Amino acid sequence: MEENEDEEYPFCAGSEEDPDMAELEFCPFCDEMVETIKGECIECGNRIPPESEVVEDEEKERYETLEDIVKEELRKKKKHIPETPKDCYDRGKKLFKGGKTSESEEWFRKAITSDSNFQQEKNLAYYYLGRLHLEKGELVEAVDNFKKSLSGAPKLVWAHYYLGKTLLKKDDLTEAENEFKRALKRYPNIEPAREYIDEIELRKTKLGFPQTVEEVEKLTENIMLQNHALIEWFETNMRDFVMTVLENEYGEQWWRKGVPVGVRKKCAARIEESPEEEMSSPKLSFMQFYNYKEIINATGNKNIFKAYLDLKKWDHKLNELDPIRNGIMHCRARHLSNERNSTLRSWCRELEEIREKLNKNPKT
Repeated sequence: MEENEDEEYPFCAGSEEDPDMAELEFCPFCDEMVETIKGECIECGNRIPPESEVVEDEEKERYETLEDIVKEELRKKKKHIPETPKDCYDRGKKLFKGGKTSESEEWFRKAITSDSNFQQEKNLAYYYLGRLHLEKGELVEAVDNFKKSLSGAPKLVWAHYYLGKTLLKKDDLTEAENEFKRALKRYPNIEPAREYIDEIELRKTKLGFPQTVEEVEKLTENIMLQNHALIEWFETNMRDFVMTVLENEYGEQWWRKGVPVGVRKKCAARIEESPEEEMSSPKLSFMQFYNYKEIINATGNKNIFKAYLDLKKWDHKLNELDPIRNGIMHCRARHLSNERNSTLRSWCRELEEIREKLNKNPKT
């Protein structure tokens, strides 16, 4: 005799004896088979809309499929969920860490404008808004948000650090240095902050450094001294150009991501052998002149640099300039020939134009 499941389990799903008992249905909200009572999922509490659900004519375009109905039900339900500043901040941070910056901004702003009893979350929301504006190059807005964050949480180390970075981009060297020092005072292990302070000190010393080739030529009428000044001007500006392009592309990881490992190793060895007063100098200052070609032509860097210069042409220029540079810096001749002197001046002027292009379009 076959077993009668309905007799053994008189109140199983769909039995006529008790229509109010649970039935098994697929819940699109839970995305699985669940028990339902009177069409409502006992897991999530949502009413499960049947595929044949009738809607008004003007609403049909919004409810073409069951999926559309489910989305609308979820939207209505979420709309009425109360959200605290902490909820908004947590969502914003999760989206920010996941790279969804535009979506995260909305939640950070909600955290700021909601209940005033969650000041800590608001301070952090201002900090992340500052990060978002900094990434978009909106420096004024970034400074404003970092300062609002710090007004409520002056011990927020990373707000000091990123405010320093923003001020540095605005060329406010003194205030940027102060912010980096405040960050280091509370957390001494932020090594990039020390590097930025060294960079600021170097830039301060260079404020009186000639900005144009014309200014270099006006320094002296002595041709030998002019040669030295021009080659120093060229190498200093070439180094700054390469470092700026790499920083724009790779951010704080520019040294590891943009400089070939062989060049980094040689620089590290020279740093170890250098006098103590030189150890805080920019890492690129420990390269050899020919290393610029290696960096520019490295895999991943060519497309970055070709936005500013002709790679083949400059590969040739740097090859030709290397022995000229060595001859000048090691005083192997009293001065350059007229032809070589003219060549050096033309290269300096071309580099000057490239730097101007970079300053106008930092992320060309």
